[in-house]
Amino acid sequence: MRTNIASIQWGKLSSTVYSFSTVIAIVVVGGIAVFEYYTHKTDAKKASSLKLVFEYHGEGALKYRHKLDEAWELGYPVLIKTLKGNTDKAKAYNKYVNALIAKKALYTEIDYVMNFYERTVTCVNDNICDEDIVAKFFLNNGRVFIRKYYPYVCSIRQNSNDNSIWSNAEAYFNPEGVGKICSEQKSIFSQNNTTFIPHFTP
Repeated sequence: MRTNIASIQWGKLSSTVYSFSTVIAIVVVGGIAVFEYYTHKTDAKKASSLKLVFEYHGEGALKYRHKLDEAWELGYPVLIKTLKGNTDKAKAYNKYVNALIAKKALYTEIDYVMNFYERTVTCVNDNICDEDIVAKFFLNNGRVFIRKYYPYVCSIRQNSNDNSIWSNAEAYFNPEGVGKICSEQKSIFSQNNTTFIPHFTP
């Protein structure tokens, strides 16, 4: 009888130990699986982000950006002169930017860069790209680009009657301008920064 009781107790103890070990094993394996999943997910996000970095510095993108930069630099003295000779600097700036784009036929180039920034921000918002990498490589350039060419952004929205065009890029790179960037088109000159004139490469 003692043998049977001891056997039963040992069996219960063994079963308990086995069950506990099974639970521990499941937790450990599950933890490893979760770790591997998030590691893979993080690596995938970094890979997606770096793919955008390579595209941005690729031959096609560089050609577009170089054309924009060249046109801006050549026209910069004219812009300075234009602004100094006008009391309504916002209106003068808007007119100058849109005239420059039309004269140099820069539509394709600007659309490419703006669409690239929109895709990049959407990639971050959809948790596909790593925000730290995106911020490191694109935040400063994106902010300057949107502030530089905002008259064009506004004209596209107005002509299309669609204020959502490039709105993700605007919200990420120029959050203080959301809802204001096209309001009388005075965003650059109404942010306590009347001396700011964009003079950077896109």
